[in-house]
Amino acid sequence: MSEMPGRDASDRGHRRTALAVGGRAGAGDGARGSWTTLPPLARLGGGLALLVSAWLLVIQWGLLPFSHTGRATAIRGLVIAIFVAVAALRQLAGPHMVAAAVLGVGGLLLVVFGFAFPHVSAAAAANDVSCGVLLLLAAAVGAALPRHRPLHRAAR
Repeated sequence: MSEMPGRDASDRGHRRTALAVGGRAGAGDGARGSWTTLPPLARLGGGLALLVSAWLLVIQWGLLPFSHTGRATAIRGLVIAIFVAVAALRQLAGPHMVAAAVLGVGGLLLVVFGFAFPHVSAAAAANDVSCGVLLLLAAAVGAALPRHRPLHRAAR
């Protein structure tokens, strides 16, 4: 059976690193609190934020009319959706405080925009507020999760 060239060398390097970091060869492969294992809540928070950002992109053509107020609401939502999408993708990779902070700020801004700025309808304002609350929930989930343990442990 032919293997890919160089595969044995990378496997040996992986085993050597895993032995140095985790104390046994399988430490990096999902064993006992590995840094590669994501808690399900991290996926839930990142996925929720990604869905909210997709919804903010889609809603521009569905709910918001082509008036000055509708365009202003759409642009505010678009700017927040871009930042939220990037932070959500980072949350999907693993819990991260900066990504959780971006989600929280985006959610807070949407809630404030929903109450303080003019909207074309009550449904558009409710959309901003509900998306903001969902983003605050995703940020809280991301901020409450433990961070990944560092790759290199301190000497005992």
